[in-house]
Amino acid sequence: METKSKERKILSLSRKLAIEHYLCVEPQGASGGLAMLWNSKFQVQNLSANNRIMDFHASSNHMNPFFLTSVYGDPIPALRQAVWNKLESIGANRNERWICFGDFNSYVSWHKKSGGRTTITKDVTQFREMLNSCHLMDLGAHGPRYTWRNNRAGPTGIQIRLDRVLSNSAWRLEHEDAVVFVKPEIGSDHNPIIIDTEGNATHGPRSFHFEAMCLRHSGCSGVAAKAWSITPTGTVDHRLKEKIVNCKPTFQKWNKETFGNVHQKINSLMKDLEILQDGEAGSTNQVREKEIISASEEELSRQEIMFQQKSRIEWTMDKNGAGISTEPMVDSTLNAALCEIPSPDEIKKAIFSMGPLKAPGPDGLPPIFYQKFWEVTYSEVVDFVIEFLTHNRRPEAMNDTFICLIPKCPNPETVDQFRPITSGQAVNCEKSILTFSPNTPPKIKRWFSKILKIKHGAGPQKYLGLPTLLGLSKVQAFREIGAKTAKCLQGWKHQLLSQAGKEVLIKSVALLMNNFVAAHFKLSKAHHGNGEQIHKWADNWIPGNPSFKIQYPRLEDYEFDRVSQLIDVSNMRWKFEIMQDIFHPFDLAAIKQIHLPLFPREDRQVWTGPRNGKFTVKSAYEVICMAQRSDDQAQP
Repeated sequence: METKSKERKILSLSRKLAIEHYLCVEPQGASGGLAMLWNSKFQVQNLSANNRIMDFHASSNHMNPFFLTSVYGDPIPALRQAVWNKLESIGANRNERWICFGDFNSYVSWHKKSGGRTTITKDVTQFREMLNSCHLMDLGAHGPRYTWRNNRAGPTGIQIRLDRVLSNSAWRLEHEDAVVFVKPEIGSDHNPIIIDTEGNATHGPRSFHFEAMCLRHSGCSGVAAKAWSITPTGTVDHRLKEKIVNCKPTFQKWNKETFGNVHQKINSLMKDLEILQDGEAGSTNQVREKEIISASEEELSRQEIMFQQKSRIEWTMDKNGAGISTEPMVDSTLNAALCEIPSPDEIKKAIFSMGPLKAPGPDGLPPIFYQKFWEVTYSEVVDFVIEFLTHNRRPEAMNDTFICLIPKCPNPETVDQFRPITSGQAVNCEKSILTFSPNTPPKIKRWFSKILKIKHGAGPQKYLGLPTLLGLSKVQAFREIGAKTAKCLQGWKHQLLSQAGKEVLIKSVALLMNNFVAAHFKLSKAHHGNGEQIHKWADNWIPGNPSFKIQYPRLEDYEFDRVSQLIDVSNMRWKFEIMQDIFHPFDLAAIKQIHLPLFPREDRQVWTGPRNGKFTVKSAYEVICMAQRSDDQAQP
């Protein structure tokens, strides 16, 4: 059916439901709009999409490939035939499995409509002809007979079955147990449709875990207090364990007798709503319907919380697109403070800093249980933490956890085809390769390869975007860094930024790129400080100038003479508005080439010979020779 939603709303919905992929056709004005959402279990190819039809080819590891078509029939009858023509062109040569569903804005016979005219119209005839041409059959449905109504009482009320699920014989034979359910409408004039390919099959019981949706019930806190009120004896960890274990039967009993099964309650309310909405137009009890809808909204809110807890996915977005690199430093004083036994307040802060629904374990109590009922549970939790850190005792049951193996490829068959779950690192021999210098004898290569059981060869030229082999020229090896930095900056709307904004942008992107490379290779860097120790006229501080000094006399007489007075420390940028009155354009252009640090730091002297700024006898000799050659070339 039509979504009437912009793409940003579909994106928000996909994140809320933890569905990774979607395709959206936005509405035209206040009507129309289509969307298809799917998770990574399916491989979906978009064949065509417009404001009336979305056609896909889908497959998965547990289902044979099939075609999937979503339809929104044109609301204008005169234009509806164009939609049927498009469907006929799609299904003309489609003999493979095909399912077609949506709001067709048309019906096949008069008994699919209540109220209004019941005569067979030209549109109904054309709809039937399209179904016959495409060899599509109606899968039927369980639930209300009609899927749309105009929400009017009395003789003007109209209800029609506009939404349906169709398939060809190939799909139907593949999914003989498939069932279609029409659910009651809430907040819309259309009823939602659910296709269950497994025929509403049920599964076995699941393990206990505290449901966050229970917090919406006023009696939840009392149940938690009752479960925690037992007074077991023994060690600290044993007492905490017994209280945790007692939560399971207490909450299970309360859930069965009071809270109830949210799915069953929703189904019961939906059936009551179906009976009311399945009646003739104008005959429903509107007061009772509003009561059921209100109760359904509460149960649906609880169910939504339950689904969010099951997904345990947090969606985050970096609004700047840039990262911050930090280098932690822990001195002896701070280290001693970190090694101290935490106070009760520190333990509470640690508990409350955890994600409420993160780290679910076999005991069934996520962090939200302790956060919401801290006044009840704090004594045992604090005692347990202090006992553990004081005596370094590890209770067996407290360390139990769930392990979920994540496959790295479709249909994994061996353990190494799953992502590692331990904090240790191991060499993957199948992904490794031995590389030797060109003058290594082949016999030596084969011998090492046999001993280590790793194949040898040239190997990849790059890994994670960095060169795997370095020649004599590091400039050539890392030439691509500058190109990548420029590419990152091209996507920004730099015309809208101030001068300070542009400098911060360039520094942040360049710093991020440079730090990544510098973490793997030892690169030479230029170091610039805050300028407080540098005399702008007497010191050597401009790398681009001969002798590294100012070449032209001052243009204006200013009192200050330190380079720091030319720097805006709050933004770490040059004060060009002042400098253009002080320096000659030649010197000013050279100063502009000096990149200031992102954060202020002290000045320090460096040797100009090698790129690392360190003095060696060899570098001094090279500087002297270079200066001598320059003098010789200057002489006539």
